[in-house]
Amino acid sequence: MQNTEYINIRIHIEGMVQGIGFRPFVYRTAVTEGISGTVENTGNGVDIHARGTEKKIKDFIHDVQHTGVPPAAIIQSVSVTSEVKCLYTGFKIVKSSLQSDSITRISPDMAVC
Repeated sequence: MQNTEYINIRIHIEGMVQGIGFRPFVYRTAVTEGISGTVENTGNGVDIHARGTEKKIKDFIHDVQHTGVPPAAIIQSVSVTSEVKCLYTGFKIVKSSLQSDSITRISPDMAVC
């Protein structure tokens, strides 16, 4: 019998992941995988809050790092932490919250979206 318990996680990705279509990529991947939650730019990367079964979350994390990643993306680090259970309705791209002293890396060869 397959585990159908839902879990909530936060995925924080640092690197060249802004201004290159990374959030829309995450959105499409989440919808395809049946994941609910949000994705947003922060001052030091991208935050993803995701809810799904353990298998779907595992597949989602893999796909966000390895499957169909925008060509200009450079993922330098990925951290995954558990979160308090929260119900999400679908998956949404959240307005950027760039409230950090960190420097956001944007490729000099790409036009900003």
